[in-house]
Amino acid sequence: MAKGADVLLEVDGIAYGVWMAARATGDGYTVTHPDSGNNGITMQNPMGIIEDLARTYLGLGTSDYDRDSFNVAALLLSNWKFDFVIDEVKSARDVINEIALLCQCRVYYDYLGILKVKVLDESGGFAVSGNDTASGLDIFTTTPTVTSGAFTEHPILGKKDSLSLKLTPYSELATNVEMRYRFRHDRDAFILIRIDSASDYGGKTYNVRFQTTYVKHKNTATNIVDFILDTRKVQHWLAEFQTSINAIDKEITDFINIRHPTLDGILGTSTMNAQKWEILNISLNPDKLTIKIKAWALPSIGTPPNA
Repeated sequence: MAKGADVLLEVDGIAYGVWMAARATGDGYTVTHPDSGNNGITMQNPMGIIEDLARTYLGLGTSDYDRDSFNVAALLLSNWKFDFVIDEVKSARDVINEIALLCQCRVYYDYLGILKVKVLDESGGFAVSGNDTASGLDIFTTTPTVTSGAFTEHPILGKKDSLSLKLTPYSELATNVEMRYRFRHDRDAFILIRIDSASDYGGKTYNVRFQTTYVKHKNTATNIVDFILDTRKVQHWLAEFQTSINAIDKEITDFINIRHPTLDGILGTSTMNAQKWEILNISLNPDKLTIKIKAWALPSIGTPPNA
């Protein structure tokens, strides 16, 4: 995200503005925001807080961001409660990114410069098929189908080494997570929550320890730790490849399916053809009319924890 203004803010106690008055399906949205109609009520949903920061401190107007994407994200985290005070000078961008990291959501600008947000939700469907079975332009392959002179599947360009693969580093693994949250003045200490995964990875324990001042709610703290373990208890494949400019229909966070002889040898055909990959980065090369895509293989984790 672009650098935001430096701000001194107190978020605990800030209420929704009139922009939350009508955020239901009846108002033209695909889903109803869990706080729709709660203008004037103190905000605690982390997506509501990010939206308010973007509006207030990044200066975004109604047409500058995708409100429907915020509705979808807020609904996935409808029971998450953030409750905090910032008593130091911080940039709005830093606060947004820190909250987003805890929620495992992407905050990004699309090709038109519209701000969007998406919480990692493995249960979501592919962009084209709308379900868990990739079809048509969901698929990137070395042998794309062509109909009437047009690609009906996206090509992976190049012959030798056309697909770069690597595993996420060991430094990103987490099989034991300790998070300190909610400062207790009567104890002069933060509350500690510790959760272990069902098993270690490769016979080793990978510890992640951190502290946050954004959360006081126990269930939300548990959700955060569970979400970290869901996504980081094993290594995942990272893929990078080039495709044609036709893939301009894709954007960051879209789910795609990658089919390549190297992957076939690693995963097997049936697993390869079913695997969801989330796009992490897209780089355009207008001179060569190509696009470079970086994506990671999603674990089978379903929807985010939302206790």
